[in-house]
Amino acid sequence: MSKTPALVRQELTGYGLAVSDVANLASDLATSSYALQLIDLVGDAKLVANWINGPIKGFLNDKGVLINELPRSIQDLGQLLLLVKSGEVNASAAMQILFPRFIFSQLSAKDLAEEENLIIQADESGVEQLVKKVLLSLPEEVNRYQKGEKQLFGLFMGALMKQGGRQFDPKQLQSVLRKELSE
Repeated sequence: MSKTPALVRQELTGYGLAVSDVANLASDLATSSYALQLIDLVGDAKLVANWINGPIKGFLNDKGVLINELPRSIQDLGQLLLLVKSGEVNASAAMQILFPRFIFSQLSAKDLAEEENLIIQADESGVEQLVKKVLLSLPEEVNRYQKGEKQLFGLFMGALMKQGGRQFDPKQLQSVLRKELSE
């Protein structure tokens, strides 16, 4: 017996999702069924809502297909989301870099993330080396930052991400960057 739209909305609301997320996920039976299955696999309703309402919806609109016509199985997508949930892959890198390749690939999410060098490294010394390298390449900007131009922090973060920062936790990068800039 299938669930009524009211029951689906009630179940999604029970996960603590925002009204707008519930409305989007319960917009049709296929989407709500997919969302509930994915939530069961991943265990994080907000993460699932962000992905369905973001890159998945974008892909569906782009290709003119329905959610149950995605080229990858729900289990495969669940594995991708679990990489994000566990912190092994940065969420924005997963959405912008990994998902577009993953959706048509035969590789597992983990294998593709490794191939793309997106697995986050917990190595503090690697973060420090990267931060020092970037700051040494931008001496004038470092000087201006230390004289009060704090808006340059975003420039440094952008340079870090371009130089391989996708492999590190952005919060860790920010912390080490702030420490280095204060010395």
